[in-house]
Amino acid sequence: MAKKIGIDLGSSSLGWFLRDDDKIIDNGVIIFDTGMVKDQGGYTSPTKDRRIARSKRRLIQARKYRKIELLKVLIEYGLTPLSNDELENWSKYKKGQQRVFPESEQFKRWLACDFTYLGNGKNYQNPYELRANVIDNKVLKHELGRALYHIVQRRGYKDIGEKDNETRKQIERREESGFKSALSKYRYLSKALKNEFIDKGERARNQYPYRFEYEEELLKICETQGYDISKNDENKFNNNFVKTVRKAIIWQRPLRSQKGNIGKCSLEPSKFRCPTSHLIYEIYRAWTYLNTIKTVEYVDDKHLIKKDIPLEFKKDLFENVFLKKENNFKFDIIQNHLDKLFKEKREYNYLNKSTKKYDSSVSGMPICKGFIKIFGDKVKNEIEQLHTYNIGTKKHNFVNNYSIYDIWHLIFNTDDDHLEDFAINKLGINTITKHDKKGKEYKENPIVKLKKAAFSSSYADLSIKAMNKIMPFLKEGFLYNQAVLLAKIPDVYSDWKENKNKVYEIIDNANDNYGYYKTIVGITNNLIDKYKALTFEDKFAYKNFDYTLDESDYIEIEKACISYWGEKTWKEKENKEIIIEQVATYYQSFFADIQRKYIEFPTLTNILKEEFQKNNIDIDIDKLYHHSDRKNIYLEKLPVDIETSKPKLPLDFKTKKTILPVPLIDSIKNPMFNKSMSILRRLMNTLIVKEYVDEDGVIQPYIDEDTEVIIEVARELNDNNKRIAIERYQRERRDNREKYRQFINEFKEKNNVFVNLNVEEKIPEFELWTEQTFEETIDEKGNIIANKNNNDIRKEKNAIKRYELWCEQKGQCMYTGKMISISQLFTPEIEIEHTIPRSLLPDNTMANLTVCYSRYNSDIKNNRMPTVCPNYENDTNEGTAIKPRLKPWIEIRDRYKNLYEIRKKPFGIEDEAKKNKRIQEKHYYKMHYDYWNDKLNRFTTEEIKESWVRRQLTDTQMVSKYAREFLKTYFKKVTVQNGRTTADYRKIFGFQSENEIKSRDKHTHHSIDAAV
Repeated sequence: MAKKIGIDLGSSSLGWFLRDDDKIIDNGVIIFDTGMVKDQGGYTSPTKDRRIARSKRRLIQARKYRKIELLKVLIEYGLTPLSNDELENWSKYKKGQQRVFPESEQFKRWLACDFTYLGNGKNYQNPYELRANVIDNKVLKHELGRALYHIVQRRGYKDIGEKDNETRKQIERREESGFKSALSKYRYLSKALKNEFIDKGERARNQYPYRFEYEEELLKICETQGYDISKNDENKFNNNFVKTVRKAIIWQRPLRSQKGNIGKCSLEPSKFRCPTSHLIYEIYRAWTYLNTIKTVEYVDDKHLIKKDIPLEFKKDLFENVFLKKENNFKFDIIQNHLDKLFKEKREYNYLNKSTKKYDSSVSGMPICKGFIKIFGDKVKNEIEQLHTYNIGTKKHNFVNNYSIYDIWHLIFNTDDDHLEDFAINKLGINTITKHDKKGKEYKENPIVKLKKAAFSSSYADLSIKAMNKIMPFLKEGFLYNQAVLLAKIPDVYSDWKENKNKVYEIIDNANDNYGYYKTIVGITNNLIDKYKALTFEDKFAYKNFDYTLDESDYIEIEKACISYWGEKTWKEKENKEIIIEQVATYYQSFFADIQRKYIEFPTLTNILKEEFQKNNIDIDIDKLYHHSDRKNIYLEKLPVDIETSKPKLPLDFKTKKTILPVPLIDSIKNPMFNKSMSILRRLMNTLIVKEYVDEDGVIQPYIDEDTEVIIEVARELNDNNKRIAIERYQRERRDNREKYRQFINEFKEKNNVFVNLNVEEKIPEFELWTEQTFEETIDEKGNIIANKNNNDIRKEKNAIKRYELWCEQKGQCMYTGKMISISQLFTPEIEIEHTIPRSLLPDNTMANLTVCYSRYNSDIKNNRMPTVCPNYENDTNEGTAIKPRLKPWIEIRDRYKNLYEIRKKPFGIEDEAKKNKRIQEKHYYKMHYDYWNDKLNRFTTEEIKESWVRRQLTDTQMVSKYAREFLKTYFKKVTVQNGRTTADYRKIFGFQSENEIKSRDKHTHHSIDAAV
């Protein structure tokens, strides 16, 4: 019996359907509250309001603590009429007593800036008048204390490099309100605010003063009142009063370290990931890229040969190109440099075939370049040996007993003020006086400038330890995947130096064998899939474990091979017989297996193990790295069974059956996804424990580890940025379709011939027609016809005018080149066709559809692909050449590709808002690029490979991978289904008509999707 459970997992619903062969066991729908709240900016956490309120409380609390600390200093130096007892009653908690703010008469008058209680004191109108007086004149102690107390209440904005919109607007408002000009006129805050705002009846608040402007006024006040504001050699104030007052008012506690939230290295799980601003990461990234550069040569104008560039050329590129680039640059710079080294023009593997340019972006090395600029060429020597650095053995002698690692860490972890002190006093890097474009003088320290310009808060996938081990092999010219495999061998193999070349050879062979056997097992499992899908009547060799493959099985094996590689590629293979025999061997082992399980895919680890054993090389394979050896992150959280050394699943409290573990992991902080996964776990564990009585009266578990799980995961469960991008893309498509609907309705009203036209049915047809509309084409008589630009038409507000323009516009059949008029579009003369026939690829998406003349589709194209049509490359009687008509689509695709590519990397230093916007646009343009690339590929492909078909049916979203990984902790076979495939089969099985919009009025549609 083959039990299967289908699951439709959404953001607030879960539909499930369980069957055993053709018998329905049970089904249902679970509705739950989503883990997020939708608002205008997308989805937010329901804890957002609580977090905002907590932030406000913390801000008020911090201000209170500052006041208390300052009042302690003021009491000590006699600058306030407050006693220690009064302060303690307010500042310290005492059980059973309420905190009371000081209410003595003198203190109240002190707060009101009324110092007449002193006899010779003044009564100031406001604290700004008091502060302005304290700056210029020596005053009474209580007057000084009140001025300091006013400063501590609002100590200004501290610039920490924020570039969000709100900060930018506030900074711009300094100029608009006149505050900036007032400050340059009066120099100090209190004078500027008093003279230009308060005295003129304007508000003094919200002028966005900076923290350092408050500090300048504070020091001026102290100096005027006779306090020494000089500093010693350690950059600390000599006067104790100045030091304690400044600390109470200006000093800010550093932000709590977020190091614990950094992800762990995928190769060294106990180590944190490396910041992308680290020197070693830039070196590692550059060498990883350098090893991918190859020259391209053509033999007989057909066969492509790619060759690695010489290692000395890579070293030259690293030193003379990469180390000199602080920003991203185009590959054409590398191309020109390599052409000089080769002393001739060559073609390289980064040529953009459509533009014939080397326009791909390459990451620069801003940190390394910045260090070289500051410290000179001696940095290059450090960079050369940086991967060998060991904190226990390396001498700290780069600059004044500091290593280059020490300097980097201090820059990364220190705020600007202390960093500047460190640069001046410890490194001897002095602050430089410069002038801006307007001639205004400003000071800048090169170290602080480097941090602001180049250091970012993003992290790589690997740790410094892993990169250090990989680096030596990258510098020898190995590709990343090879370097990763070799990285740990010197540590675990004592005879490494003697057998280095032999190990290199073994790893090359293992890599080749891994790819080959993975393919063989994949083809075999496809055959097993087909066998298991047979009905009971058609299933041969049932419980016959001595079955031997016959001629018909070998025919099926060959068909499976053709399906996997494609007919054209299969014909060109020279080892067809060997492949068939090896697939047959695995297929035969399946029939001999009592459990009739799928063949397990070979792992590179096992293949390497066998190869090392054959060559008598003693290496513990388990201690090596592997770039694709990604362990199940859910299993990593489980305790290990002492006897089996395997992860131990939890047990149900009552039945003692093993069940699914808790799905929450540190690396996923998506509340919506975590909520859905928790509901999924609850359902699956309930079904694991639950039992039923079958037709034979035998008690059976609903599901067990052998039950096949097919799950579809909603796209809404992606991260917030991707959700926003998806919604933008879908909204855009929806708006366009509404325009098409409006136009078709108007067209129907104007043309009585089309009175029976089904508007909803014709929307996809019209959408395809608009895609195939070009700016210029040729009619049947050879005359050039120019079309009205689509954007101009869409901008028209008048519906009738738009209708007339659309009627004037002509479309073009992709296959014949003939014009399709708008009146023809809705007649039987024109039809929607599948670019790749449905008999070859079960795909009904817009990417696989075009509108064309019915005669061509039925008589000429029939069930063939575009590339085998007689007029694909040349004009024939059937029509003009198809291939040249793809050019406008290629341009659209390449435009979206470029927009996507440039957003894959940060635009310099980004704040959270800019980063989010870039990521959203990256996802958005990627969806457009995928659509057009998919559409073009269907017009250019020469064969349909099974890998392509599977890609259409399988969901590859990140959330789907995590869902599959979680379920794999218990179930042996888990498949993640693509939602588009579910939609197609929903129509095939009759749950929904071809042109019907899916009904969401009842929750049963979730269970229907699960059944499909």
